[in-house]
Parts: sequence; C-alpha cells; structure tokens
Amino acid sequence: MKLKTFYLLAFASLGLCSCSNLYEVHYFKDKISSSSSTKVIPNYYKVEIRAHSFLSSSRYLSGYFDQSAINLYFNEFTQPANGKLFGNNESSSAFTDEKGNELVLIFSTNSKAVSDQIGAIAKNQVVLNSAATVFLKDKFDQSRKLSQELDNADNDKNTFIFQANAYLKDITTKTEAEQKLAIQQLIQTLN
Repeated sequence: MKLKTFYLLAFASLGLCSCSNLYEVHYFKDKISSSSSTKVIPNYYKVEIRAHSFLSSSRYLSGYFDQSAINLYFNEFTQPANGKLFGNNESSSAFTDEKGNELVLIFSTNSKAVSDQIGAIAKNQVVLNSAATVFLKDKFDQSRKLSQELDNADNDKNTFIFQANAYLKDITTKTEAEQKLAIQQLIQTLN
C-alpha cells in the first residue's frame, strides 16, 4: 500500500512540475485614416491567449517580427493589394503602428530557436539589401539621375504651358497686331 501511494505521489509531483498554463491579453486599436472628412470612432479588439501544456517544458514568446522574415520562415506568400482582408491601409499592418512588423505568438518546447531563426532571416535580409546597395550603386545613381531629369522635364513642360497660356490667353479677342506681338513675346521668352 505504501508503494502505491509513493508511486501516486511521485507521478502527481512529476505531472505538476512539468505543467504550464498561460493566459495573456492583447488589445489592438483600428487605424483611422487621417484624410477622412467625417469623425470616425476606431474599433478596439481584444485577443485572449490561453495555453496549457502537460508533461513538457514549454516556453511562450510573443513579439513583433519582420513581416517578410515571417513569410519566408513559414513559406507563405504575400497577398496582392486587392486581396487583403482589411482593404487598403496607410501602412502594411492593419492593426498596429509597427510598420512592416507582425505580432507572432509562439508556444513551443523550442520557441527560442524559432524566434532566433526568424531574427536570423531578418538580419540576413538586411545584409543582402546592404550588399545589393553596394553592388548596384551605379544603377541607383543612374536611376536617381534619370528621376531628376524627368522632374526637370516635367517642370519645363509646366513652365511652357504656363507661359503659353499667359501670352496666348484670349488671343482670339485681340487685334491682329496684338496677336503678332503676343506670339513674338512668347517666342522670345521660350528662346
């Protein structure tokens, strides 16, 4: 009888030592567009997390991780712009001000390794982006130069339209001598 109670107490203490319970609450506030003309009250969301483990050593981690690293780690593909669940938002995240980051909740016997791998993927992406910047510096410079030239051409076009409108405004109501004078002034300005 004593042996039975000993085994029962040993099993109960072993079971209680390797149990874990988790309860956590996250609150999220909906983003409201600042360009909205009407007063809109934001929605608030409450997410409750409950987890239990028995006869294992589990650990819980929650935090914001880089969105592209999470997608790469879990082999997920990003949704097209018109396929988003919450429509067009000002940033890539629907509920948080964490731009480019997503909330990840991990409850596992190896949660530290998972979070470390996601972090390593994000760091690798930063290194790859830096290397691409170094290797493609001349392409970025050319792109910047072309962008500047396009801006200059656009400014020249707008200046031409403004000057043409200024000199040729109401030209049909002017006399023939005034029309010739306005056209000569426009040609001199353009030269």
